Amino acid sequence: MSVGPGPGRLGILWQLSSISGWGLYGVQVTRALLARGGPRPVLGLPPFRFHPSPLEAPLFAQLEAEAAALRERLGAARPGDRLDVDFPLLHALGEDLVPTHRAFEVTGRGDLGITFFVDPALDQAVVERARRYRAVVAGSTWNAVLLEAAGVANVRLVLQGVDATIFHPAPKARLFPGRFLVFSGGKLEFRKGQDIVVAAFREFHRRHPEALLIANWFNSWPKLIETMALSPHHPKAPILKEDGPDIEGWLGEQGLAPGSFRVLGEIPNALLGSVIRECDAALFPNRAEPGTNLVAMECLASGVPTILSANTGHLDFADSNLAFVLGDQGSVATPPFHRSTAGWGESKIEEIVDALERIFAHPERAAAVAGNAAARLAELAWPKQIERLLERLG
Repeated sequence: MSVGPGPGRLGILWQLSSISGWGLYGVQVTRALLARGGPRPVLGLPPFRFHPSPLEAPLFAQLEAEAAALRERLGAARPGDRLDVDFPLLHALGEDLVPTHRAFEVTGRGDLGITFFVDPALDQAVVERARRYRAVVAGSTWNAVLLEAAGVANVRLVLQGVDATIFHPAPKARLFPGRFLVFSGGKLEFRKGQDIVVAAFREFHRRHPEALLIANWFNSWPKLIETMALSPHHPKAPILKEDGPDIEGWLGEQGLAPGSFRVLGEIPNALLGSVIRECDAALFPNRAEPGTNLVAMECLASGVPTILSANTGHLDFADSNLAFVLGDQGSVATPPFHRSTAGWGESKIEEIVDALERIFAHPERAAAVAGNAAARLAELAWPKQIERLLERLG
């Protein structure tokens, strides 16, 4: 079956959201298309926890109404069905280039697949799936190199962008005078390394009781939270309560006193910039990142001295002129739900504490590095990156 007519339209086949990396990517694509006057975005799926501004809300409401025909057909599709549309589509591709809408085939005219994946074990099936698209857009150099090595010929590299209206250097409000704030953000799961953050911060706080951990951790998928039990530092996941994981209790189990941390939970992206800028350092000892780690990019763009593990997608910004790089990366045992962790990395607690000490002791030097990063990230504002993406449509 087909949906049409569709001249001057571009479909987005994942959910817009204010809290997830994929969701924010979709929001920024939509905004850029509206700002440039076309092609007209067609939102294939309803949004998830999306909070547009009052100015934007009517624009997105109109797009929701316009998407009704496509949504109706997607909703009626059954496993094995094939849906054809007469305009190009942007597909969200996860592990093994499997689309997130994998229950059925959706094909447009000259589609792009956009991919972020953490399992480097790719097989011939990946090459076959890649042929369905005009191009497969990788969100990190690491992903692009893996795809090319597997034999995918139509790989294009386009990094994520940052929202420069939110994430940029600006004065602090100084809400916690006399404290040294360390920011950590992202989904709560094993590969994000929050257990490493806690172990390193615990030692740093022992030396500097004025240190305060700002934990912007959340996760809507309990199964991913449970992967924290794989930690070599604290092999236990937070207890799941009705309102989410008990992160405060989990931190207490690991020896952090109540006054040494603030758990922020889920924050809409539009409110995150002021939180990040209040911090003196940002810490990302992630074991694996498929892309360039949007939250880390937002910290770099905000002019906050940022500590990055030198592995996987982080390698695009793991430059000592831009960040405090954790170069001593150990191997990571392959979890049961992955085939390989080649390229992943286990950061050393001592190296993290040393990086925090350098930022603490030499704030002027740290600010110079952070200034370099902010200037570099200003070149990656979302509108520029979306233009680079649209160029791949031909």
